[in-house]
Amino acid sequence: GEVIIDSPLVINSTIKSEDSSLIEFYDDVKINSSLIVNTISSDDSAQVTVEDGLTVNGAVVMLSNLPTSNPNNAGQLWDDSGTLKISQG
Repeated sequence: GEVIIDSPLVINSTIKSEDSSLIEFYDDVKINSSLIVNTISSDDSAQVTVEDGLTVNGAVVMLSNLPTSNPNNAGQLWDDSGTLKISQG
C-alpha cells in the first residue's frame, strides 16, 4: 500500500483540506462507518453512479434541472409540467 499526505489533513477521524482544495479517493475505498460530505460530484461532468441501492434520510430531496420532456432513456426521471415521471425508454 501507499500513503501520500500533502494538502489533506487527518485530525482525529476527520479528513480535510487546509486550503479548500479537492480531496480525491482513487480505486476502491472502503469506509467502515458513516461518511459525511457536503458535495458529491464527478470530475469529468459525467453522472455519479451509486451501486447497491441508496437510502435518503432527510426531509428534502431536490431534483434540479430535470428534463421537461421524455428523455427516452429507461429509468430516467423527468418533469412533465410538475408531475414527476419515469421514462420507459
